[in-house]
Amino acid sequence: PDAIGGPGRHAIYQQAVKPSPDGAYVALAFAEAGGDAKTIALVETASGRVVDGHPPKTILPTIAWAPDGSGFYYNRNQGPFVDAPDRMTCAEGVYFHRVGTTFDDDHLIAAKGWDEAHVSLPAVSGDGRFLFVGDLSVSLRQTALRLFALGADGHTQGDGRTLSSPGEGAILYLGD
Repeated sequence: PDAIGGPGRHAIYQQAVKPSPDGAYVALAFAEAGGDAKTIALVETASGRVVDGHPPKTILPTIAWAPDGSGFYYNRNQGPFVDAPDRMTCAEGVYFHRVGTTFDDDHLIAAKGWDEAHVSLPAVSGDGRFLFVGDLSVSLRQTALRLFALGADGHTQGDGRTLSSPGEGAILYLGD
């Protein structure tokens, strides 16, 4: 982890280690020892080099690759869990990162679904046509689920559709 996060004590967040479909990259998240906030990194597997920089710190990082490997969806969520010096000024929600660009160039794909939600969790359908976004409030123990059609550029087409509203579910599992 020090090679990815720099000198210090770091731990890789195992739930957010996702290789690209062709194996050329691994998107992963790591935390400084004792911290709740995680940093996402994109590592080139052949060289072990971190590429494209880092996005703002997040909590409960979730990564879902586009089927063509051109990039991945990830969440930028901080709520009250990230210290003031590391706070971001952009909207919370799911973003798309295109490999070979900086995280500063990433586009908001789906804003956080409701104010009380702490995280927005992305998952891509096996055929790459849909993005599922699960919003979760840890303290309220409530979830919601939204569905977005994806265009060839990886961006959502339209406003999406609510599959379940906040409070209709108490547990949500998205992923492999």
